[in-house]
Amino acid sequence: MASAEHLSTEERARLTRAWDWVLRLRGEAPSQDELNDWLVWYESDPRNKQAFDQASAIASQAPAVAKDLRGALAPSSWRQPAATSERRRQRRRRAWLGAALAAGLGVVALQFGLELQRPMQGLWQTLVAYTQPAATPPMKRTVLPDGSQVDVATQSSVQLQYTDTARLLTMADGIAYFTVAHNKDRPFIVRAGNFYVRAVGTAFNVRHAGGRMVVTVTEGTVDVYPVTPQREPAAPPPADALRVEAGREVVWANPDETPAVAAVDPSRALAWREGRLEYLNEPLASAIADINRYASRTILIRDPAVGRLVFSGAVLTDSADVWVQSLPSLFPVDLYTDVNGNIVLVSRKSSNG
Repeated sequence: MASAEHLSTEERARLTRAWDWVLRLRGEAPSQDELNDWLVWYESDPRNKQAFDQASAIASQAPAVAKDLRGALAPSSWRQPAATSERRRQRRRRAWLGAALAAGLGVVALQFGLELQRPMQGLWQTLVAYTQPAATPPMKRTVLPDGSQVDVATQSSVQLQYTDTARLLTMADGIAYFTVAHNKDRPFIVRAGNFYVRAVGTAFNVRHAGGRMVVTVTEGTVDVYPVTPQREPAAPPPADALRVEAGREVVWANPDETPAVAAVDPSRALAWREGRLEYLNEPLASAIADINRYASRTILIRDPAVGRLVFSGAVLTDSADVWVQSLPSLFPVDLYTDVNGNIVLVSRKSSNG
């Protein structure tokens, strides 16, 4: 790191802002807008990344210097002229905050929405996740640094990692709708389980539940293909990638199986954003995996025959418990509560066995 006397005014301002971001992100839970602003600033200039990484690395060493608060961490203390009394007080406060928080916090967790998943030390990766607790509005919307937009369902998560060559998002089980800003040099790639969904500029919905992935394209075109150890995420899609156009949907349950592609009404796939799950010939196991994000108690299927039953219909997310209790009137199944309080579905013919 250059000494302060060799720093330009612009560089000094950049380092000061980087340190302020470190403190804000390590302090009391920042707002979604603040986190979006940080991501935009962090991604907008490689020098911002470098400054932030330097400030983060220094912050990670705070416990070692916390015994002497005169060893302040703020950029204003990096071999610059003596500060005023007020600046010294601010510097001591920052040093104390940096020491305490670097010792006690590896990640920043928010009550709603955005969660930073990596410690602020060394070289940072822009990795974030969007999560929702149950009993909240049906979705959380976030605008990404490149202008793309992600709508995420309750109890779903997406981890975001931007590199120089790709925008990579990794989904756990859940539902998300992506509106992608066009950038042909930096493809937008979603990994859901064992599959990649790749787009440059388009809009599509991904539902990943119970090992089954459903991709519905509302605008443009996406390529869908299995994940392989030999292929880097940013590498071009394989020649046999499945191309899915707007108004079509691909259902892929296993990389070794032939996927099903069909024309659909995209509004059905997007109904979850209005608090409604709509299914057409859906395996009951997959529907239950979705419903578990909204139900007050976990629903288990221990009988494979029950999981293979086919369901068509709609479920209101705020009435998930009512729908579960109605299952014996819809299917030849019975419900019982296990010792852990879970609701278990069994075939009616075996419920007395």
